[in-house]
Amino acid sequence: MPGRLELRRWIELHHTAYAVSQSDDGQYIAVGTETGAIIYNLSGHRMATYPVTGNANAPVHQLCATPDFAQIALATRLGTIVLLDITPTAGRLEVVARQLPESIPDVHTLDFSAVEDRIALGHLSYTLSMVNRDGDMLWQQQDESAAALGAVWSVALDPGGAKLYAGSAGSGANWLIALDAGTGALLHKRRCDAPVTGMAALPNRLGVAMISPYGYDTARLTVYTPDLENVLWEQALEGPATALTADSTEPVLAVGAGYEGVVTLLNVENGAPLVSEPMRALVNGLSIMRGRFVAVATQDGNIGLLRYLP
Repeated sequence: MPGRLELRRWIELHHTAYAVSQSDDGQYIAVGTETGAIIYNLSGHRMATYPVTGNANAPVHQLCATPDFAQIALATRLGTIVLLDITPTAGRLEVVARQLPESIPDVHTLDFSAVEDRIALGHLSYTLSMVNRDGDMLWQQQDESAAALGAVWSVALDPGGAKLYAGSAGSGANWLIALDAGTGALLHKRRCDAPVTGMAALPNRLGVAMISPYGYDTARLTVYTPDLENVLWEQALEGPATALTADSTEPVLAVGAGYEGVVTLLNVENGAPLVSEPMRALVNGLSIMRGRFVAVATQDGNIGLLRYLP
């Protein structure tokens, strides 16, 4: 691994960081914490908060920004879905919050595509939902007669927003599925031998990556073709796998694993490791843009801003 991860900034939050997302130029970072959502610039200055009081009734545990950072979709642990419209003004960011009208109390994961105006929601129950930016329900699957497809869904929209990948981690059978994001129609499915605990749709329609527990205190990272028929490659990871993300344009995948919070970047096409660096704490969230800018959210309440140097 000839490359290295250069630390650009370390931001202390004093609250557990659950999720992180960044602008495509790496200049702005949004993080979900116990007290809500906070936006920083690259210098570590706080640019905006939601709510403005800094005291959310429910922690923001899911958060996803558009690449241009014009909008951020977030979910609280109690099921409130909020869309933030972001406008630069006078050296700060103006935030206008719109709470979507329908409360969904068991949201587990969230992904957002501004290209197709879709917000995908994976639930702790048997439900998968797709809403638009006005909160209108585009479709929802919640028929418990199809419970064999599992529960505790992780979701990932492909970069174009046309296909939704989802993986289940419930106590029953575990499945990896691909759906038409517009209609919810099932396109492909594959039974998994372990719970799916994280998902990432790959750029250039290369397929989907997933993480799952594998044996005692280890995990497995597996990459499938878009039709889920074939395994492109897989790797064993030391310790639990806690975060996974893919760049939307470059063939780079980032995974966080182990109690030392080791962040590893890999080549999407062949699984070759590019660089690895411990964060010294569990990694709860990852974001990577342009194959270079990496943001890490940690359990001990920090955000690490890194740059990958090949």
